[in-house]
Amino acid sequence: MGLDAIALQKLLYDQLCEEVRVHQRAEGELIVDTRFRFPDGDTFPIHLSECRDGNCSFTLSDNGDTFMRMSYEHDVDSFFRGTRGVLLEHILSEGGVEWERGALTVRTSQERLTEAIFRFGQTLTRVYDLTLSTCTSRPAAASMFYENLFELLCLCTGSENVQRNYSPDVPNAESYLVD
Repeated sequence: MGLDAIALQKLLYDQLCEEVRVHQRAEGELIVDTRFRFPDGDTFPIHLSECRDGNCSFTLSDNGDTFMRMSYEHDVDSFFRGTRGVLLEHILSEGGVEWERGALTVRTSQERLTEAIFRFGQTLTRVYDLTLSTCTSRPAAASMFYENLFELLCLCTGSENVQRNYSPDVPNAESYLVD
């Protein structure tokens, strides 16, 4: 028994197409429903509209939903600073996604709409994964730890009482730096 590539392609095509729906809301807004989901099971809200600037056919947007969800348990501003900010910028750039007034958006032509939907879903997943400690390398996780520790110490004691890389007054002090 061998794999029949044509039959398998038809099966995948039928099943993938069955999983994607476009819904029109009462106010005329279009929502693309896919199998992309947040950890709580809610689907990614992918809003579809015509481009307003004439440089593309469609704009896909999460209408701010991704960062709103992240804000339930995290300080959203922290995702735009330090190591997380660098990672976020890299993820958005790689996915061709822009940050506009709180929403993540991507513009696309009609011919590349399918690719854009999958790329947008992948990007939303990666952005949300920034809330997980397992999504970063050890150096990035260490850097984020020290950034978070510094912010917490400043919050608890006041920034005037926190000094990074403190050098104690002892012989060979450079060997005993306190991070």
